[in-house]
Amino acid sequence: MQTFLRRILLLLVVTCASHAGDYSITVNSIGMGNNWRAGDVTPIHITIHSNVAKPISAWVQWEVPDADGDTVLWGRAITTAPMSDTSVWLYAPTRGWDNSDTVWTIRLREFVDNKPSGELERIRFSPKLVGAIRVSDRVGHIAIFGTRRLGLANYLPTSTNVKHESVMLVSGLTTADLPDAWPSYASLEALVWADAPLVFSIRQTEAIEEWVARGGHFVMTLPNIGDPWALGTQNAPLKSLTSGLQPKRVQLPLSTLKNILGRGNDWKQMLIAVQVFGNIRDQWDQNVTPLLWLEDGTVLAVQRRYGFGTVTTIGIDLASGQLASLGLPETDVFWNRIFGKRTDTPSAVSLNNMREANTLSNTMSKVAILQAGKMIAQKIAMTAKASGKLGTAFLLVVAYWLIGGPLGYYILRLRKKLQWTWLLFAGTACLFTFGTWVLAMSTSGITTPLKHVSVIDHIFGGTGQKVTGWFSVFLPQFGNTNVSLHGNTSNLLLPWTPPDASMTPDFIDNREVFVNLDQVPHSFNQPSRATTANFAYNWTGGIEHHFYKTLIRVNPENKPRVRKTQLSGAITNNASTALHEVSIIWVTGTPSSSRPSGDVLNNMYAWRIPTLNSGESIDFSTLRAENISSFTNAVNGRYQIEDKFGQGANSADWRRKLEMLSLYSHLTPPVYIKNAQAKNGPASHHAIRTGGRALDLTTWFSRPCVIVLGFFPDSPIPVTISTDGIEIIKSEGSTLLRWVYPLEQTP
Repeated sequence: MQTFLRRILLLLVVTCASHAGDYSITVNSIGMGNNWRAGDVTPIHITIHSNVAKPISAWVQWEVPDADGDTVLWGRAITTAPMSDTSVWLYAPTRGWDNSDTVWTIRLREFVDNKPSGELERIRFSPKLVGAIRVSDRVGHIAIFGTRRLGLANYLPTSTNVKHESVMLVSGLTTADLPDAWPSYASLEALVWADAPLVFSIRQTEAIEEWVARGGHFVMTLPNIGDPWALGTQNAPLKSLTSGLQPKRVQLPLSTLKNILGRGNDWKQMLIAVQVFGNIRDQWDQNVTPLLWLEDGTVLAVQRRYGFGTVTTIGIDLASGQLASLGLPETDVFWNRIFGKRTDTPSAVSLNNMREANTLSNTMSKVAILQAGKMIAQKIAMTAKASGKLGTAFLLVVAYWLIGGPLGYYILRLRKKLQWTWLLFAGTACLFTFGTWVLAMSTSGITTPLKHVSVIDHIFGGTGQKVTGWFSVFLPQFGNTNVSLHGNTSNLLLPWTPPDASMTPDFIDNREVFVNLDQVPHSFNQPSRATTANFAYNWTGGIEHHFYKTLIRVNPENKPRVRKTQLSGAITNNASTALHEVSIIWVTGTPSSSRPSGDVLNNMYAWRIPTLNSGESIDFSTLRAENISSFTNAVNGRYQIEDKFGQGANSADWRRKLEMLSLYSHLTPPVYIKNAQAKNGPASHHAIRTGGRALDLTTWFSRPCVIVLGFFPDSPIPVTISTDGIEIIKSEGSTLLRWVYPLEQTP
């Protein structure tokens, strides 16, 4: 008998070992280029090796815990290649407190009848084991495809605070590092294409195009030899982004690029090959804006509006070793205009020289903390409505624990009836289950089950609107509730984890949620426990809610335009209610003359109107473009605030901070220069943002336009949300409208 059992055990061991050896999983990278930011949508690239001689249908999932302690299984169906490797991209929203030691699981399962079943292999891993670098939530993130950094290095962090925000650069990337779904690009400030080979899959192409259409910034620099981008042809890579461009290659003296590539100090006398796009005086497509041009009007770089995003095409080969050997391009002179930034970018050598010359300021900046996550969490929290019910639920749990546990045991022991312990426990469980059910049913009377913060972007002349938002929805039932975002299938709905959720205990009934990443998720089967659930969404389409109507209306007979040095035209608030705290910003087409470091790129003006009532108009000709209305004066007067004792997220004036997130790249930068004879430097302000980077209107600050910002303070959510197929009719919250009217670039 023992021999028989040993043989059975040996057979089981061999079978398990054989099964385990059939497949292996390797995590290649976390985040793009193995750089990731906690709290963002994070892509991972994995490879599955099969030792099986035939392909199989399988399901691979990344198991990521959410704020409630539930495990979300972010997965895709794949077909394994026999005796070979199969690579796949997955993505998931990580939690803000995840770090390099956080452990996740990748699991490979059989896929039968369109359902995952069984287990073929699994691996547990952490970012540290993969060698992934965690990007701070206080720095930007730019991906560079190619071997050169193109003069961007001075955006990197320095030992002295000379800019509001530094940028983490991830370079040396190739198309193998490109995820195949647009949400995976969400953490990027920009994607810069240097000299990497152009080999895109269909899914990668669609992902990049959709990301740009939703506000991304794609930058390409054209080589001086060859034509890999094949601009203007049907075979062009990413042709949807580059259509309509047909540059011409010419030779120019390097000296003509003074104040474009750099300040022009002691440059060699030499010719360089560039590609030009025409002349500033030409008639340009309404979606294309000349960005860099010579004194004679020859255009060297253009920006094309693609949906709500930007495609920048640069006719100068910045990957040229010839330019790099001359220290070109200079970061602030060249790249600030590409990205719409006004920050200064002194090198470490320059800062050291200033320190030795006693011109480096030692004044501590006054700091404003723009904690987007905490600001939003406070606004969408349903504490006023749910606290009573949650308090009752908490008391029920405590009473259940006491009666079914130590208190009940103590009473039975006194009465010498310990044999009734199980009866007491079972009866208590039934009683409190019934009480919890009654409590859940009684909460269905909440009149407004959804609270939101939404940001609407509307570009005049474009198609529809983009809405970025967050909401908390009350789910009165116990079980699972399907929460859906209506609209096109590329819209994104994700569970959202507030930054402070790490302090909240998990629910004890941990559950699993499947999410199929073959398509962008726009619905989610949320575990419901008679409480609220938080979500974030990214939506494009045409807003149909009667509250918003057509938002801002332009009179065709009196469109905004520039007459000499003044703005003219008029706009009307066509929404059903008043727009509050309205800001009008005019970015002119005139670059700032003799622009010192850290100044605005173009001459800009700003005005404020307390309220624009429904049906009321603004006549732009009444807004005088004078020194008192300069953008810099407006920014310094309204946004140079200080959060004392680290209470940035608790400020009552969160509207002002939401505006600051929209204008972040053009806030007045910290002052770091002082007089050598002075003991202390001048007053300085430093704005630190943690999250909310997608709200920055950065690329509009380097091209002529009119920007209107305003709030609908008591407004319904502008998109359609349903639970279990039933549309949520009542909602409340705050909506920020950002309306942009592009103007023509003139010489």
